Amino acid sequence: MAHRVRATLHDEGDCDLDFERYVEPRAWIAASTSAAIPLGAIGRSARGLPSAAHPADAGELEWWALATGSHVTAARVVARVDRDVVTSLRIEGPAQRGEAAELRALVRPFAAGRIPVTLEVSGGWYSLRAGRITAGAPD
Repeated sequence: MAHRVRATLHDEGDCDLDFERYVEPRAWIAASTSAAIPLGAIGRSARGLPSAAHPADAGELEWWALATGSHVTAARVVARVDRDVVTSLRIEGPAQRGEAAELRALVRPFAAGRIPVTLEVSGGWYSLRAGRITAGAPD
């Protein structure tokens, strides 16, 4: 996955310059296995997840997805795995000003697709879920 680097100047009190790696929106979430949020991995072997994926809680692998767009920052991605098959993805990150609308626009094309995708934005955070969420699965 090709990425770029952008700089943001924060001029609130201290003058800070942040550098952030990011991907284009079409490479952030897609029905492929190569996207930062790889919807195409659901229903396939966990061996196809990004190389950065590492064990988290029981039955889960996690990694960080790069930022995208104007407001979407890096996000934690958790893949739920059952017998080496990815059953769902949970993506969580901070919701900055303007991010909710941008996230909805990114997710909208997948909302009515083969894989159920839902987005919740609340209290300064967003949670994006894709795939089958099993009863009793940790949040």
